[in-house]
Amino acid sequence: MKALVKKFLDKEISRRGFMKGMVALGFSAKTIDSVLHSIAYAETMPPSEGMSFTGAATSFGIKGEVVSRPDQIKPAMKRAIQATKEGRPYLIDAIIAQMGPGAGTNWHPEISIATGRKSVM
Repeated sequence: MKALVKKFLDKEISRRGFMKGMVALGFSAKTIDSVLHSIAYAETMPPSEGMSFTGAATSFGIKGEVVSRPDQIKPAMKRAIQATKEGRPYLIDAIIAQMGPGAGTNWHPEISIATGRKSVM
């Protein structure tokens, strides 16, 4: 799916081609529509002007932080666990995917929970 989204964003395939590719991958029409809507929204709003989930949380009295690098995850999780132990909510806004230019580069490794899993049927 990642390669398909990249091709669509890079205008290598049409909207129709993207939809056909998603159907071939087994996605429902509702899911495809949701993905296209998210892409359209992301393309119209620069990241700096996007939704601030930590800002929204703060307005409700909830502490939180943005995590955008792997080395930030463990310390953020420690703070979140401590807050939870103290009975307070804590938000971690983990930036794990980007849309648009540079979207093909990721700091996280490709993972699959299904790899190596044996069929139960």
